[in-house]
Amino acid sequence: MALLTIFRANKHKVKMLKFYFEYVVPSFALFPLFIGFRNYRLLTTSFKIILWFVLFSSVVNAINWVLIERGVYTTFIFHIYTIFEFLFLSLFYLQLFGKSWRKIIIPLIVIFSLLCVCNFLFVQNKIEFNTYTRPIEVIIVMIYGMLFINRQNDMDEIVSWSTDGLNWINAGILIYYVSCLFVFIFNNYLLTTERYMFNVVWTVHDTLLITEYVLFAIGFSKCRVKTKSSLPVA
Repeated sequence: MALLTIFRANKHKVKMLKFYFEYVVPSFALFPLFIGFRNYRLLTTSFKIILWFVLFSSVVNAINWVLIERGVYTTFIFHIYTIFEFLFLSLFYLQLFGKSWRKIIIPLIVIFSLLCVCNFLFVQNKIEFNTYTRPIEVIIVMIYGMLFINRQNDMDEIVSWSTDGLNWINAGILIYYVSCLFVFIFNNYLLTTERYMFNVVWTVHDTLLITEYVLFAIGFSKCRVKTKSSLPVA
């Protein structure tokens, strides 16, 4: 989810960044949404989960933008969003890994959700980003992604990497979350740094988000050709 901030001072200097954060980055979500819904009848359950995740993220981003424009401090949204983000991504990989993984992934979803709630209520209050729970989420998602790659490499059938849309989806997830791990860890600290540093870091973050959207769009486009995978589907 793209970060939206209020640039009240030096508006002329940050006008282009504001436009980039608030309009350019969110608009790139339209690419996977358009291609995904166009090919919806060809999508497997795993692809549909990612498609609805992108739509959910876009709606939350829009709500975040509206609240910020009304002067509402919106860090609480990130606490709520993280729970659903982890839910979508965990269900995506559960579909790929098969029913045997339910006894691992379902408890992870429950435990992580409880951690997020406790962190919000008792540890990091409404004016702090969730810099404790978000990195935990990222590390788990990274493990999901690496396990998927390992399973794809063990496939008996030789299939070109680029023809399997799931590979593009997984690549988008890994590139974004691996690259943004330290951003999520030091997010609250960045708020105390000079605005220039904050803008640089989040410009990189949002550019990585665009990359994820583009890779998702490519993955959805591959569904026009039957996606092959030896992974069991739950």
